Amino acid sequence: MRQVVLYLFMIAALAFMALMINKRETEPSPKLLTVKTDYRFIDDSEQPLYFEFYTSTKNHPLLLLDSYEQLIIHNETETTQLTLVLKEIIYLHEESYLNDLYYKFSYLCEAPLLEMDFYLEEAFLTIVLVNNDQYTFYLGSIGLITPNESTNHLDWQALSGEKKPGSFLSRLAQIKVEFNGLNQSIHSIYVDGVTPSEFYIENQTLIVLIDEQNALLNACPVVIWFQDGSHQLLPYFIYIKDFEILKNSGPLIYHYALNTA
Repeated sequence: MRQVVLYLFMIAALAFMALMINKRETEPSPKLLTVKTDYRFIDDSEQPLYFEFYTSTKNHPLLLLDSYEQLIIHNETETTQLTLVLKEIIYLHEESYLNDLYYKFSYLCEAPLLEMDFYLEEAFLTIVLVNNDQYTFYLGSIGLITPNESTNHLDWQALSGEKKPGSFLSRLAQIKVEFNGLNQSIHSIYVDGVTPSEFYIENQTLIVLIDEQNALLNACPVVIWFQDGSHQLLPYFIYIKDFEILKNSGPLIYHYALNTA
């Protein structure tokens, strides 16, 4: 009788093990998505840097602050690198994409305070976890503007932004700066510190035109240079808030498989 019970127990144990192995094999690996974005920030202690991403799960070491060993921004060849301090991981909202549900998160990092402008046209984020897992994700481009001494030639009162008419992509096409007065002619305007933007003034409103690119751009500071050689820095401002980024970003989405939690 004991042998029969033992035999049945062994069969049940083997069946349970086979079931668990089959379940692990059939469960899809967790996924992470990034969307090519033009990230623009002021390199100031009061202005955190943020980088957004999506995961197919809410249960993964990448979503736990204590899991992080190192966070590095770099170019593709890793010849230019910038180590960041991760302060917080914030859950934002849910989005559907290709019949799957994804959770949007944002990394909040301390500004590095470089005391010089910084720009990467092709930026990657490498993450090293305490369990020795390592991931590298494509971000897009990154520009940091150092807030040097600024004038107030432009007495501005309101900021707003618009997409290109008929476009669903979360990208600014123009920024409008309503102002009360302007006491110095404008020489040039930058939103990335590298390429000047076209602009014009109409009815007490400065209109800055943003180049059309295949990348998201929903927030940025604005640097205005005047004919006398001085400049004025308008604050970092979030002009667009969209909640269906994945649905409308198609080829700008980068897919990554994650290790199981």
